[in-house]
Amino acid sequence: VGQEYDRDALARKLARMGYQNSPMVEDVGTFSVRGGLLDVFSPLYDKPVRLEFFGDTIDSIRAFDPESQRTVDALKEVDLVPARELLLTEDTRPRAEAAARAVADRINLPTIQLRERLDALREGLPGFGLEGLLPGLFEGGLATVFDFLRAWSPEGPVFYLDDPLELSRAADAL
Repeated sequence: VGQEYDRDALARKLARMGYQNSPMVEDVGTFSVRGGLLDVFSPLYDKPVRLEFFGDTIDSIRAFDPESQRTVDALKEVDLVPARELLLTEDTRPRAEAAARAVADRINLPTIQLRERLDALREGLPGFGLEGLLPGLFEGGLATVFDFLRAWSPEGPVFYLDDPLELSRAADAL
């Protein structure tokens, strides 16, 4: 609250972060701009937030119920993180298209369906299942946290189990 931020620039940034513009914010990963209000539902929170602007100043931030659209809590600040794992940028879009073509060839996807998906990728529209293309965006595919730790420490990572009994209970519960 009190921070200067251009509302339209924030809306463009949210779109680049994988949020989808919608008439009303009811689902995680959506945002809406109406007059001096910007509603956004970040994956970090269980409720969407409404930023009220006075010019370029954020006048208030309120969490609200997505069903009733009524305020449930006043906030001083909010953190906005990307809404999706796969962010389509000028760098990732060509690799996502190549990965989509490779997958389509492997599963014999009809050309018309591939064309629809490629058009959506080119327009930067988030779509369900696009995260499946993530391995194709990185040279050599994806790695696990254990691969990272092994590369960081060639002798191998050392793990300290703080409460083995509780870990065993949690594993049994899973």
